[in-house]
Amino acid sequence: MASPQDDGFQDHDAAGLTEEDFQHLMKAEPEKYPEHLQIARSLDQWAKTVKKQQASGEVNSLDQQRLQSLLVALPEVATALRQGHFLPGKQHRAPTEAELEDAERAADAKLKAAYEEGYNG
Repeated sequence: MASPQDDGFQDHDAAGLTEEDFQHLMKAEPEKYPEHLQIARSLDQWAKTVKKQQASGEVNSLDQQRLQSLLVALPEVATALRQGHFLPGKQHRAPTEAELEDAERAADAKLKAAYEEGYNG
């Protein structure tokens, strides 16, 4: 049985998955779920690159807005991938207004934390 440490999958904790949830997804979709985890890690790397671009100070204000939007969107998509939301048989539904507001507050908190860390993440 696969473990979260196999192939660098230790990031499942960040998505709020228990060991049992992780094992269920690995067993249910042994080919697709690991691919989704790899895509999520690629999105994480993209977000790190965006943070470096923002910290460089070499981008105009329009690019700063675009980069800031990416810093909100990329982690959200990566989390959905880690949680198995895009696997076959999952319901893909639009979020409710309350869920969007919660996500926006969470994203604002993440951005504030990133600014306070000085982009050292």
